[in-house]
Amino acid sequence: MSPSKSVTLASLLHRFFVDYLPRQRALSPHTLFSYRDSIKLLLQFFVKKHGDISKLAVEDLTVAHITVFLQHLEIERSNCIGTRNVRLSAIPVRFGRDPDCSASSRSKRHLKPTGPRAAEPNVQYRGSRQ
Repeated sequence: MSPSKSVTLASLLHRFFVDYLPRQRALSPHTLFSYRDSIKLLLQFFVKKHGDISKLAVEDLTVAHITVFLQHLEIERSNCIGTRNVRLSAIPVRFGRDPDCSASSRSKRHLKPTGPRAAEPNVQYRGSRQ
């Protein structure tokens, strides 16, 4: 874990949920709840792996750590690929837009969903005679 920084993960999470998502992105309350649950899972995972969550800094959210978290979701929590990708979309590396988190913006490029994709549904349309 990194020593205390001038901008803490807690303050970034607060700005992310109070300002960025609802005001700048105008996301619905349901999407905010989904993002909240995703970050809660991520923080619980980090507590199990690293202990004291109060020392967690944005710089600790490396590609390697997040990849292990995503594997944990698929294997141990039996999440499908789509659910894993939804969780990935909410992970705080999105703070890369914040000038205080330039290291996160570099990591964000490498955290696109990889591996298997969810199968496209086979949609059959009704003909004009029906």
